[in-house]
Amino acid sequence: MNENSLIQEMDIKEKIVFLQSFIYLIRTDGKIDQAEKDLIAELIKSYQIASQYFAGISSVPAKENLLNSLKEIVPNRVHGLFLLKELLTIANIDDTLVKEEIQFIESVAETLNIEKEKILQINGLILERKIWLTKNEIVMEYDSAKGE
Repeated sequence: MNENSLIQEMDIKEKIVFLQSFIYLIRTDGKIDQAEKDLIAELIKSYQIASQYFAGISSVPAKENLLNSLKEIVPNRVHGLFLLKELLTIANIDDTLVKEEIQFIESVAETLNIEKEKILQINGLILERKIWLTKNEIVMEYDSAKGE
């Protein structure tokens, strides 16, 4: 199963609570950089969210209410693991994981009965991908192609 199929099988409630979780996470470090804004915009597109739901997405509930919603709405472990992968991707986008981001991700994992070891495995995959993408840019000389 790929990510697009997972997103397609989500109902609107699940998509909204995922996006609210992403926004909550982004706000935890007290700053929202452009890469994070761009990522949220990209996620809204990939989750195929109609504009009528934007207000609901941006009104992020308090942490406990958000966690309770996740517990009620996320239907299974596969969706929970996908949520954690998305959260970890967002947390790693600015190359710094702050304590509040880690605590929120751990709270989500605990709420969804996902082990800390699994969080570390998913985070390792994300970091390996970032390294691969950087090496790919160098090997393929994409930076030098821009200068020509």
